[in-house]
Order: sequence, then C-alpha cells, then structure tokens
Amino acid sequence: MSQLYAQAEAEYNAWPVQNPLIPVRFLPAIASVSLGAAFLLAFFYTTLPNTSGSIKAPVLSLLSSLCAGVGLVALMNAVGVYV
Repeated sequence: MSQLYAQAEAEYNAWPVQNPLIPVRFLPAIASVSLGAAFLLAFFYTTLPNTSGSIKAPVLSLLSSLCAGVGLVALMNAVGVYV
C-alpha cells in the first residue's frame, strides 16, 4: 500500500459519520401522507371550474407536484433506493 493511499484512507476514516436529518423509520409515513395529499390536490385541481385569471389552479398544481415529488423520494428511500 502506498503512503499516499494510507494517508487518504486515514483522512477518510477520520471524517464524522453522517446521520440523516429525518429518521428512516418516518419515511413510509412521510411518503403516505405526501402521496395522499398529492392525489387529493390533483383531484381538486381536476374538479375546479374553468375560469380565466384564477390563481387557484396554478397553486393547486404546484402544491400537488411538490407533494408528489417529496412523496416519491420518501417512498424510494423507504424501500432502500437512496437517490
């Protein structure tokens, strides 16, 4: 083993261990709530009357998209696919 490799390995082993901000056991609940909210908001979006100049539709679609994104990432992480 070269001296450079040994030095790099020692520096790597000296780094602190990273802990997730959200415990992994909460991920299934976060995924369920987020995806449920996304489907509910998408349902409300599709049942809105078609009025021009309304701010409701873009807000609902953005919130639904945000909930779907968070829910899908939480679901993937909950099953072990760390993205």
